[in-house]
Order: sequence, then structure tokens, then C-alpha cells
Amino acid sequence: MPFKPNYRFDRAERTRSKEAKKTEKLEAQAARRKANRSAPTSTAEAPDAASPESSEDHDGFERADEKEG
Repeated sequence: MPFKPNYRFDRAERTRSKEAKKTEKLEAQAARRKANRSAPTSTAEAPDAASPESSEDHDGFERADEKEG
């Protein structure tokens, strides 16, 4: 007799795998967020951020209020 596929079991396995990946991803994001929060940030570490002639914010985008032109 040929093999009869168990579609319900296959679907349950795919769903379980998907949820496991999702959980893993969320835990990794939480760990990165926690590491970023606990990392010390100061202006002494980033000298160009403290320079007055710089017109870029911390993300590297130019500020509209200081833009000349």
C-alpha cells in the first residue's frame, strides 16, 4: 500500500518551525536593544558630533534648520 501523506501534521510542523524562528528573531532583537542601552555613550567618544561646524545629526542626515541654500 502506498504512503498516505498526513497534511495536518505537515502543516503543524511548518507552523511550529515558523513560530520558533519568529521567537528567535525577537529574542535577538531584544538582546541587541539591551546591549545598545547599556553601552556608554558620550560626546568624548564621537568628536565630530560635538563640532559646531557639523550640520548633521547623529543619524548622518542634514538638519533642515541649519541647511544653507
